[in-house]
Amino acid sequence: NSAGSSPLSNTISILNNVITNCSYPSATLPPSAAFLGILNNANPDVVNISGNQFLNNTCAGNILHHYCIYNLGNAASKVNINNNIINGLNFTPSPGGMIIGINNGLGASTATVDISNNSFQTIAYTSTSTANFHLIYNSAYPNALNISNNSLNTLSLSLTGVMSFITNYGTVPNINITGNSINGVISNDKPVDMFGFFSFGTSTTSSINISSNNFSNFKALNPNIGMCGIQLQDQNGSIQTITSNTISNFTGVSFRNIGINLGYGKPGSLIKNNLIYDFSTSDNMIGIYLGGNSSIGIDVIENTI
Repeated sequence: NSAGSSPLSNTISILNNVITNCSYPSATLPPSAAFLGILNNANPDVVNISGNQFLNNTCAGNILHHYCIYNLGNAASKVNINNNIINGLNFTPSPGGMIIGINNGLGASTATVDISNNSFQTIAYTSTSTANFHLIYNSAYPNALNISNNSLNTLSLSLTGVMSFITNYGTVPNINITGNSINGVISNDKPVDMFGFFSFGTSTTSSINISSNNFSNFKALNPNIGMCGIQLQDQNGSIQTITSNTISNFTGVSFRNIGINLGYGKPGSLIKNNLIYDFSTSDNMIGIYLGGNSSIGIDVIENTI
């Protein structure tokens, strides 16, 4: 969709569509091709992309990127990407580039981006891919980013790129990551890092709240895999509050398991009341790690490991 940028007070709504039983054969797609299930690049006041379903689709193409939902609309007030379902997505053979379930690329510095109550189910690869794989990915710079109550079930991967459930690469003043859950087993058989939540961005004035998430059930089928529940590499050192999360059941033959990895953090940051357990068969198992760039004045209290 490219319509609806004028007047600026417009609301664009893309609601309740079903994309099902589609197949993208390699014989008809050049290596530079991309699949975009829903794309918005108009710039209204509000963007709503909600209630859409992607069911039993197959990508057999040598495509560069695969995005089920992609917002490139620089909305002034609000971006809502809520209550969408991605169920049954198969890659045979697997593409390279970027594979993203929900990709938010824009939102004005005055806007709030809300990505909530989306469901990802039964995504599988039958051959090796060099792609980076993210279920939810933000690279925008809005005023606030809320990612909450999204669920992920059953991923069978064969990746040599990075894998994450949720990734933020945007400089955002206020970030809330709450109530998200991994309910099935996430497995990979190639050397790669896998994350529940990964953040690389923010600013010295940013505040990140990560609470009540369940980033569990990672399974390494290759000895060169690293697994981490929450990793914050925000080099400008934001204030981070990480509370009441569950990170558990890391299994397989990985070389490194980390529950919470705080690479950077400012005084006033808090890691409290997190539950980290059931890490097995790893050369390096760490519950909570504070990197050398973290500041003095970070409280790590009442966690159970």
